[in-house]
Amino acid sequence: MPKISILIAARNEEKNILNYGGVFRLNLPAGDMEEITGLFKPALIMERPLFRPPVKVAFEKTEIVDGKSEADTYLLFEQFYVDIEALRNNVRTLLRSKSQAALSEVLNQYKPTKGVAEVLGYIQIATTSDKHYVNHDEKEEIRVEDRDSGKRYRLRSPLIIFNR
Repeated sequence: MPKISILIAARNEEKNILNYGGVFRLNLPAGDMEEITGLFKPALIMERPLFRPPVKVAFEKTEIVDGKSEADTYLLFEQFYVDIEALRNNVRTLLRSKSQAALSEVLNQYKPTKGVAEVLGYIQIATTSDKHYVNHDEKEEIRVEDRDSGKRYRLRSPLIIFNR
């Protein structure tokens, strides 16, 4: 029975509000009410539009033609593998005769055959091991020649010292 009495009370209050033309104040308990500033727009379920399935796009009278690529795909087929273990062996072999060797010394002793990618391999070895030292404050200029193309590169890298 409490549901019916709440509904009847709400209808009575609604009639009072509609009949009364002046300022109407409800005697509601303080504390549990929130104040709304600005425009209040409730989102009512019945105001939503009904479901409409998406429109299917039909491609009629469309001729499909073969396209032509203008990009140079040569580099995709000229990829190569840098053997990190072979580079580690080069560093170990050089460190048999000395306790430390800079990256430039390693590259002078074992000339890179795959260009800059091999230099990056040596840098990866130095940065992934705790026994090698990388000084980011000091820079070292390295000259590398690519044997296949004959191009020469100058690289500036942090000072890398390989330790035994």
